[in-house]
Amino acid sequence: MNRLFPLVMIIIVFTLGGFSQLNEASHAPKQSFSQQNNSAAQNQQKMDDIQFFDKNTQVRFNDYINTVQVAADSFNAEAHCLAQAIYFEARSEPVEGQLAVAQVVMNRVGDRRYPSSVCGVVFQNERMRHRCQFSFACDGKSDRPREARAWNLASRISYVAMANNWHDITNSATHYHASYVQPYWVTSMEKTAHYGQHLFYSTVRPSP
Repeated sequence: MNRLFPLVMIIIVFTLGGFSQLNEASHAPKQSFSQQNNSAAQNQQKMDDIQFFDKNTQVRFNDYINTVQVAADSFNAEAHCLAQAIYFEARSEPVEGQLAVAQVVMNRVGDRRYPSSVCGVVFQNERMRHRCQFSFACDGKSDRPREARAWNLASRISYVAMANNWHDITNSATHYHASYVQPYWVTSMEKTAHYGQHLFYSTVRPSP
């Protein structure tokens, strides 16, 4: 009996230790639903940071746009038309959303189905009430910007888009619409991007 006593004590100690660890694990705090959502949001932000990071220049677009200086002599009529489209269509959007709208205009300029100039694209069908390509162009309201700060940003984004100083973040989109509407034409288009409240689309081309 005296020889078995130490062995029995060792077994009891290890057994109690195992139960203690199991009890601690069962009472460990679980990640709440809000924490899971925060983690998902953080992961999405990381993806956004990657998406707007230019590998060639080693800079993010949000930082890059703040360095852009637009010379008065380079801000011609075409740049003004593009800035108007950015300002009136997307000034409440984040900078990448505004760049995406500008890119749609530039993609249309390069597409034979649309006018070959920026102003031609932006103001296409402007005399047809509520049937123009960009709603501000034919809504009957003034096309003169009133918010100086937003106009300044739109002008710089216009300069970047026209100079092709940033990659096409829309993946060749030629159309977009607000997320709270459902245009009839979306069924014939391919969704390519989503920034802020705007969804972007390109024409689905047949396979060769």
